[in-house]
Amino acid sequence: MESKILWTEYALPEFGFPLFIIWITNRFFLESETIRWLLIIWTLLLVWFYRPQPDRVSWSAATREILSPCEGKIYKILKFPGGYWEIVVHLDLTDNHLQYCPLVAAKIIKQSNRRGKGDIERARTFFENSEGRVVVDQIVKEPRYGSWLPKFLVKTRIVNWAVGDINGGQSYGMIRFGSMISIYLPRRAKILVRKNQQLKPGILIGKF
Repeated sequence: MESKILWTEYALPEFGFPLFIIWITNRFFLESETIRWLLIIWTLLLVWFYRPQPDRVSWSAATREILSPCEGKIYKILKFPGGYWEIVVHLDLTDNHLQYCPLVAAKIIKQSNRRGKGDIERARTFFENSEGRVVVDQIVKEPRYGSWLPKFLVKTRIVNWAVGDINGGQSYGMIRFGSMISIYLPRRAKILVRKNQQLKPGILIGKF
């Protein structure tokens, strides 16, 4: 997805409305230095969060390798009784929030997007290639201001645009604002990262 689409469909509506209210308040009702600084900070936040990011990141040509789909810090690594792995990554506001395909020569075989309890929105994407399958779960809790922004401005916190065939390191979606990513690996996978490690999109996190 091109950066201008993210700006026109998501950034400007969601940030532009509060900016407009702040400007109107300061211009016609209450002139205040605090409000002016609030306007500046909000604008800088908008520009920083939606700063241009690469649509592709460097990736290996090996189909047995599993790449990091996101930027962030590994919160925990879990192993389930059946031997399956879960790598949980936390993204803060300073991280790149674009999501990238974790497998080379892959295909998106299934996607789901749903809301859970407590205003939690989550999307699950299944990637598969000749070596195996990796599932990426995008999870975000709606920020507090989401309750007072008009619903026609707040579409969704998770945006996925890729379908079908996709290659490693290619962007497929974006998760907006503080959020969590869970990466599910099959039991035969070898984990090559550790807890508290800082990830960048496209780095090696495991092998089949």
